[in-house]
Amino acid sequence: MTTRQLITSTGLNLNSALAMLTLLGMVTTGVWFIAPLRTLPADLKELKDEQKAMSKLQIVHTSSLTVLADAAGDTKQLRRDVDGHNSAINYLKQRVQKLESKP
Repeated sequence: MTTRQLITSTGLNLNSALAMLTLLGMVTTGVWFIAPLRTLPADLKELKDEQKAMSKLQIVHTSSLTVLADAAGDTKQLRRDVDGHNSAINYLKQRVQKLESKP
């Protein structure tokens, strides 16, 4: 039995079957492609909120990097100061040894 004979034996003619398939296609198109457009404003609001959160996070990261750069500069200066003081202490130790070694 062919598909045409099967459809016509159930009381449907081919035009009715074609119309039902067309309606089914339209409903499917509406569900898959048009319905998501209804949620578009909420999705756009969510994207804007995420963008605001990302910009706040970027500000925090920038300030953190600034603090770290300042700390690195302070560390370099502190190291220079410590090295200078060490050389002064070594110089004083040598002078004390020379003074102690004199009769």
